[in-house]
Amino acid sequence: DPLWNELKEQYNVNTERQLKIVTYGTIFIHETPKKCQCVFNAAIMRGNTIKRSPLQKKLVKLRGTDYRLQQDIRNAELFPKFINSTVKQIEEDDLHHVAIICRAGHHRSVAAAEMLVHLYPNVKIKHLTIDN
Repeated sequence: DPLWNELKEQYNVNTERQLKIVTYGTIFIHETPKKCQCVFNAAIMRGNTIKRSPLQKKLVKLRGTDYRLQQDIRNAELFPKFINSTVKQIEEDDLHHVAIICRAGHHRSVAAAEMLVHLYPNVKIKHLTIDN
């Protein structure tokens, strides 16, 4: 996939990085886990599917672990800005434990974390909102 290859080159991604990611929704969890070195806000992204469309109604029932929802979020206008700034900071600050948040912790933060597996194959992800 060209996107992930471009990011690897641009930020000299350490694909051997041992990265831990927690995701959660800020309406359910109000404090960042203490071990997290940085928090990335995925709430800036919105999928491209039109609200109230049959596809949007279907996608909203899915979780960010679903490939179809990941693709919708990947096509969001602000996805490139989000993923570039996230990867850049992980690499520049040599981060190993981060949080990705959004409002409810079911869609955007989960999808963003799951897509980072393309860059960091050794990532360990814990979805605090949907795993409980």
